[in-house]
Amino acid sequence: MTKGKSLVKRWRAVGLFTAFLASPALIRAEVSPFAVLIVAPSSGSQVAGRLTLEATVPIGVNLSGIQFRLDGMELGLKGIVSPYVMTWDSAQVPDGPHVLSAFATDSSGVSASAAVTIHVANLPPVIYDVGTAAVGPTNATVLWFTTNASDSQADFGESTLYGHASILDSALVSTHTVTLIGLTPGTTYHYRVKSRHAGGVQALSPDYTFTTPGSAAAVAPAVADASSVKAARRFLTSVNANAVFGVDAQEVTIYDLRGRQVFHSARDAGVAIVWNSRGFESGVYIAKIRSLFGNFYQSLAVVK
Repeated sequence: MTKGKSLVKRWRAVGLFTAFLASPALIRAEVSPFAVLIVAPSSGSQVAGRLTLEATVPIGVNLSGIQFRLDGMELGLKGIVSPYVMTWDSAQVPDGPHVLSAFATDSSGVSASAAVTIHVANLPPVIYDVGTAAVGPTNATVLWFTTNASDSQADFGESTLYGHASILDSALVSTHTVTLIGLTPGTTYHYRVKSRHAGGVQALSPDYTFTTPGSAAAVAPAVADASSVKAARRFLTSVNANAVFGVDAQEVTIYDLRGRQVFHSARDAGVAIVWNSRGFESGVYIAKIRSLFGNFYQSLAVVK
């Protein structure tokens, strides 16, 4: 009798162990999570207006649905089924960086997620510090800055109807330069600049003017070439690190090519402003120089 009871206990133990191995909870624990991928928008992209959110999972994964979230808050319906796409209006959230995530659960209860950072930019970029870097008899260089990385173009003409435009530079930058060509010597031109960021929103500046010199020889005066305003040394090294601006420079502001201000100084005319580039990274910097003759721009190269 004792031997029979012992056999029964053993068979019960085997049955319980077999049932445990077959339990759904254990099966789920042994299944490796699948991968979920956010197809659109891509990580780091700049978006605006209505856009398509799309996620995907490997072929063969049987999903019960995908839930999109922004900064942890649910977007749209729960359990979006294949093709896992929804339309979302980015104007519902403030401009700036946001985390977009997709949460997926398969039919056995296994979950996976993915996340990307996007930059919402529904407001237009802000254009500032518009000016001419150089004006010749038949061409002019225009420079400006924006708060968002944007493309570069300028309209120009002999009136505010403009009628001409520079070649569109589609590179997204914060420091902008374009060249206006085909100008007539001794003529006053109106111009405005425009920049569109990756979200597709464009900013337009007010109207500005400049006058081309009457001939190539007219460029010679000191005020035109700004010899009393700009720094004589444009290439700065660890040995010669100082950019000494002309005595007519009243205020100097220096920006890196990302549009960030790295130096500012204002003094009375007659006292030279000095920028010591020692400690700054190698690269090109743009100096905006205010003087009695107007605003001038100068590029400076720091070489270590």
